[in-house]
Formats: sequence, C-alpha cells, structure tokens
Amino acid sequence: MKKNSAFFLLSVMFIYSGCDTIPENNRQIDLETNKGTVVKKVLLLDFTDQACPNCPEAGAEVAMLKEIYGDTLVAVTIHSSPRVPKLSLVTEEGNVYNDHFGAMQHPAGVIDGKFSQVYEQWAGVVLEQFKNSPSLDISLSAGYNSDSREINVITQLKGLQEISNAKLLLWIIEDNVINKQLVGSTVNNNYLHRHIFRSAINGVWGELVALATDEKTEKTTNYILNENWKPENISIVGFVYNVDSDKVLGVTEIHLLNNH
Repeated sequence: MKKNSAFFLLSVMFIYSGCDTIPENNRQIDLETNKGTVVKKVLLLDFTDQACPNCPEAGAEVAMLKEIYGDTLVAVTIHSSPRVPKLSLVTEEGNVYNDHFGAMQHPAGVIDGKFSQVYEQWAGVVLEQFKNSPSLDISLSAGYNSDSREINVITQLKGLQEISNAKLLLWIIEDNVINKQLVGSTVNNNYLHRHIFRSAINGVWGELVALATDEKTEKTTNYILNENWKPENISIVGFVYNVDSDKVLGVTEIHLLNNH
C-alpha cells in the first residue's frame, strides 16, 4: 500500500467509524515506518454465529478494515454458540475461545488480545494497535500433499526483545464459505462467510515460546486437512501471545497454496 493512499483511506475510515474517539492529531498513521524491517500486523478476532442478525454488519466492518490495511490486518471469524452447538460453522475450540474472552453477546471483537464489544469502535482500536511495535518477527511457510491432505507448517521466530511466558498458536482458516446466515430477520442460505476459523493445529492454546533478543528458533508442525475443506481457500494464521494478558506479540498469515 502506498503512503498517500493509506492516509486517504484512513481519513475515509474515520468518517464511517466514529473518529471522535480518537484525538485529532492521531487520526493518521504511516504504516511504512515501523521499527526496523519488521512490519507491524494486527490480529482481529470477530466472534459471531449464524443465528446472529447483526453479525453481518460487523463482518462488513471487518471487510472495510481489510480494504484499508490489507495483509497487515489479519482477520479471523470465530463462530461460537453454546445454545445451538450443531450449527455447521461452530467448533468446540471456538466455544472455548468465546468463553475465555467473555464474548457472550455477538458480535464481539478481540483485537491483539484486547476485548471490544462494539464493532463500530473496532476501527479505533485497530488503529491504536498499529502504533505499537511488534515484539518478535514471525514468518510461516507451508507444504501440502494433495494425496494425503497433509500440511507441513514451518514457523520461524526471531525475538525483537526478550520474550517469556508466551505461546505460539497456529490456526487453520477457510475463506469463501457459502452457508446459511441470519441477516436481520431473514435467513440467507447462500451467505458468503469470510476468514472462518476451522481448527487449531498445535493445541487449543498452542505451545510455549521463550526467546532472547535477536534469538531465532524454528518449529515444524504437521496437520491433516479435513476432507470437507477446500485447500484453495485455506490459510494458516500464526501468532505469539502473552499467556497472562492475551496480548498478541506478533502475527502473520499465509495461504496454503502458493505461499513460497
């Protein structure tokens, strides 16, 4: 994204998202001036369900933010519903995350580990997170065997500062899923669902990470892709978070196919 277009889009964003919550002199941020060569990325979790009539509006807000920030905003839509557990996009892990963050009313957002109930405020929270520097550099690569449907994920981490009491979490995300959704008072049976959380691939809460400043490490993880998920729509999201605060220290996303 070019600098001038980023400034223009951010100005447009605040017209639609309540810029009165942000001080006037902080309404623009240069996404190309992050510390060193590591680009700051933000993780937005959109907690939702198919029986939520207002959730498509939150989805539209996420789509608008993705238009602005592109790949520097990693969006994951987590379907959870203890009331109707058989809804097709709900997962057991999604319900665990929902309970952990206390997202009892949908839609609800968690942005870099910070809970935000009102989706109209997500733009301001996202912008504030972009002002922080990443604590580590994280990169992913993945191989895929179409015969066995096995995914091989390689995660490379480098500490930009000392990292302790943290975990690496890897998620499978599927995009462009056609399924039912309540929109207002009408059920749309052909609704386009985006950035759908499908599964955690290294445990519900991930694996421990500890790094000294400038220390590097590499981890390899294997996973068998569900036969009902389309490989061409699959992405892998990887992030490291602080166990105590849930603060995201670094996040990235790659497409399963053609990610090299």
